Amino acid sequence: MRCASLRRDGQPCYATATWGRLYCPAHDPAVRRRPTGFPQSTRERALELYQQVGPAEVARQLGIKSGTIRSWASRAGVSSPHVPYDWGRDVTTWPATVAAQKFAAMRRSKRRLAEVDRRLAALGLRF
Repeated sequence: MRCASLRRDGQPCYATATWGRLYCPAHDPAVRRRPTGFPQSTRERALELYQQVGPAEVARQLGIKSGTIRSWASRAGVSSPHVPYDWGRDVTTWPATVAAQKFAAMRRSKRRLAEVDRRLAALGLRF
């Protein structure tokens, strides 16, 4: 048995039946689609709470992941006094990043000098 419906783009659906069940979530009434996303009212409530108590507490109260709430707030341009910009992380990792870049540059230059030294030795022009 094949699905007799058309897809959203107007082409025929080629879903087939296996074990008596049609595997076409768009057309099989037995397959229930899970709604995606959250209602706008939930988002607005989450952003109101975000401004008052911060993302972790909103996540506990509403059962929504804190990362989701942060992304909503970022898109909406909403800030919270409970979530300062993470300058602390940037400030603590910046010296380590600069040191690692300098160390990598030093290793590259040592490798280049070793390669030049090896080539000069092969030509018999050792200093």
